[in-house]
Amino acid sequence: MASATSRDGRLPWFLRSLASSSWEVTLPRHVRPRWPGYCLFSRHPTPTRSTWVVARDHREGAWLWRGWVRLAVPCRPVPAAMFHLRRALRGAGTVALAAGCFAFTECIVRPHTTGLASGLLFLAMFVLLLLPLVAWQHRRPLPLAVTVHVDRVDYAFRRRDTAEEFARLNAAPLVPPAGASDTDSPSHPGSKPTSST
Repeated sequence: MASATSRDGRLPWFLRSLASSSWEVTLPRHVRPRWPGYCLFSRHPTPTRSTWVVARDHREGAWLWRGWVRLAVPCRPVPAAMFHLRRALRGAGTVALAAGCFAFTECIVRPHTTGLASGLLFLAMFVLLLLPLVAWQHRRPLPLAVTVHVDRVDYAFRRRDTAEEFARLNAAPLVPPAGASDTDSPSHPGSKPTSST
């Protein structure tokens, strides 16, 4: 199967806008992560509380009570509230986009076209408008994103230094963004934690 990357390991220019710019660390699902000792969202040196970040493995099927992972992340109150607000607005943006396309199709297009044509037009509009939204979300990621799989959990960080610290604390490899060059790659991925004096 042909690779989508170029010879230097970078994505083609037409795919870079859709590639995530987050730094990722993967841990086994049963492992409890160790977090850096500062607010993960503002990098304040003294986090005063922790907030819950909830994610779900959607491949668990229709059993809504299965596949959930809840993580206590160190933070401060205001940055945590802004993080949850941004997370909710991103989901609401996709729903609003689908609702707007459906309303436009039903009110403007459908009276003048057949059912199949209006359905195809709705799908085309949704995809064309969704691509810029997905590209924007990937180029401006949240401070932390959690993706749950059957046997592992992916932690994606916006800041490289936070991802490197998280990887060091958990003795796990650090994966750079797909479009990163060789100079952006971590120098010591998966290095073991060092004892502080």
